Amino acid sequence: MAVNTAPPTFPVEWKNPEDAQLTWFRDEMHFPEPLTPLTLTLLLETFDEGNPLACDELAMPMSGLLYGWFNGYAYNMTRPVPEAEMPARMERNQQVMLERMDNLRRLWDEHYLQRVVELTDKIDSLELEHAPRGDVAARLAQLREALVELWHIHFLVVFPKLGCGERFFGMYQAATGTHDETAAYRCLQGFPNKSVEAGKALWELSRLAAEDEGVRAAVTSGSLEALEGSSFKEALERYLDEYGRRANGIELAFPLWLETPEFVLGLVRSYLTGDRGDPDIEHATLVEERDRLIAAALEQVSGTDLEGPFRGALQSAQAAWPLEEDHAFYIDQRALAAVRLQLLGLGRRLAAEGKLAGAEDVWFLTYEELAAADAAGEELADRTAARKREREAQRVLEAPPFLGEPPTGDPDPGLEKFFGKAGPPELEGKVLRGSPASAGRVTGTARVIERIDQLDRVQAGDILVCRSTTPPWTPIFGSIAALVTDTGGVLSHAAIVAREYRLPAVVGTKIGTRVVEDGQTITVDGERGEVLLAPS
Repeated sequence: MAVNTAPPTFPVEWKNPEDAQLTWFRDEMHFPEPLTPLTLTLLLETFDEGNPLACDELAMPMSGLLYGWFNGYAYNMTRPVPEAEMPARMERNQQVMLERMDNLRRLWDEHYLQRVVELTDKIDSLELEHAPRGDVAARLAQLREALVELWHIHFLVVFPKLGCGERFFGMYQAATGTHDETAAYRCLQGFPNKSVEAGKALWELSRLAAEDEGVRAAVTSGSLEALEGSSFKEALERYLDEYGRRANGIELAFPLWLETPEFVLGLVRSYLTGDRGDPDIEHATLVEERDRLIAAALEQVSGTDLEGPFRGALQSAQAAWPLEEDHAFYIDQRALAAVRLQLLGLGRRLAAEGKLAGAEDVWFLTYEELAAADAAGEELADRTAARKREREAQRVLEAPPFLGEPPTGDPDPGLEKFFGKAGPPELEGKVLRGSPASAGRVTGTARVIERIDQLDRVQAGDILVCRSTTPPWTPIFGSIAALVTDTGGVLSHAAIVAREYRLPAVVGTKIGTRVVEDGQTITVDGERGEVLLAPS
């Protein structure tokens, strides 16, 4: 019998009683807040169709990483492969995955990226706001089909990319015998990717602002109006055109940077007031460290049977590693931005017809309701108003780390490296422990941030303490001194990008945002994976 692990303040209704026999883990790293109905019924449901397609194509040892939601919070579980099918599936996995791992960069450059751009253009062309009556449902179905294929491609990249990293990790450990869990991954750092590129472009904007006292004053005060007619405003618009098709999380209701240029101006301000140097100089230091680690490892395996496999695994991993950020830029950001803009247009249409109180209320319809909205009446406005109130009530709930059956057996080491270690928080006296993510030791002022739209509170040189980060957070890495997160492991976004910026980082503390006080002086030891809640 399933154990009801939800606290009384977090009631759970199982849509399917069999789901209660499974273990559902909360995905706080990707979805820290309760999601809107349209995000749940469109993004997560298409994810649940696209992910199993990739699992089957790659013959993964699971048939799907699937999502469910409870009180608006996203939980996932791994759907197992039937035991009788596992031997044949794993034999096929060895063949398929090795080929995909060794050719991932070529597949992305020659096939996947082109198809992602085609699907994004298709979404852009749907014109839902101005579609003839009767065509909306069919066009929404096309959007939905495109999303399923995008998630399919997403995991055709993510799974082999992780495989490349783990294969090289094993080779590096065998070659060096090191106990430093981050050393192998530092051999993969320092290659161009879209997140670091976006951060460098922001730094260049800050240098442009520094050249003119009037522009500097406008950026410092956050006044877009005062920038009209300036060369900086033109450069800012070019930046938004290239990098602004991103939201501050995987939630359709979140506005894009294109829609909130004042947020980007705040990021420029953080660079303008900080003391970090030219990114190219810092990048050269990163590359020097990478090359030193590789040279030392190669010296250990030179002339042995391990040298050839080591070099091959290194080459594949280095080619694949930038795709962690690049696939997110084109799929999780640009493609989902196209989805948001199409649906927002449909929201404007429904608001103009008097069916919604405002365009943004569209996020509080389900996909099925939206597809049938042409035939609906004023009841949609009442429904969305009630759901908005419900979501505000959900925000104060304490969502438990898992639901259903308690976890059994050893946790999957690959999932732990991504989502973070299982188990309770580790707080002993004034020492909070997590996973060591990026080496270095820094003492500074903690800035506890619940949501990315609060980043304007972060001052240059602060230690950022947050629940998790995603690619839109990356530019702030250029101005902070260190990073602490509640979620994630050594292969989380926060950990990977912290290493790219050479920031001391501890991830997966579980309770950092609750036990660290905003403005408190703390010490982050990224090598030991410790946060000292009193200055050392």
